[in-house]
Amino acid sequence: MKKWTLVLLIAAFGFLVGWDKQESATSFESDEITKEFIEKNLDIGMTESQVIDLLGEADAIGRGAMDYLPTWRYDIGVPEGYFYEEPDEQFREEGILDTVDRKNIKNGTVKMQLLIGWKEGRINDISNTYLENDKLVTYYMLPNGMIKYESF
Repeated sequence: MKKWTLVLLIAAFGFLVGWDKQESATSFESDEITKEFIEKNLDIGMTESQVIDLLGEADAIGRGAMDYLPTWRYDIGVPEGYFYEEPDEQFREEGILDTVDRKNIKNGTVKMQLLIGWKEGRINDISNTYLENDKLVTYYMLPNGMIKYESF
């Protein structure tokens, strides 16, 4: 009887402190999402629901300028109330997401901005722009899975 009482007490305590809940990536704070996390966990072919489970809802949804495919943008490590708008008026009118906030990434207000291109509900391409050694760097994963980096 004592054994079962102890087991029940431990289970009740675990329930109270949340041991019954699996921690998902959506519980990550944006400062816990790093460029390494993005590179390790996102891949061509992932579904929209897999990305939402990993990162939560996108901060902006639109279309890519070159291919006009659906595009999601994540603003990672930004202050509360942060909002970025495409600088090109025609792009805004057409719902195109094509640029990142270089100025605020460079000055540290924004940790990184991630753009995910979609095709038929699956990741088609990825670009993630961040600051490294005082230079802006963009990590690309192309539709064929090839990875490249560009710094500017």
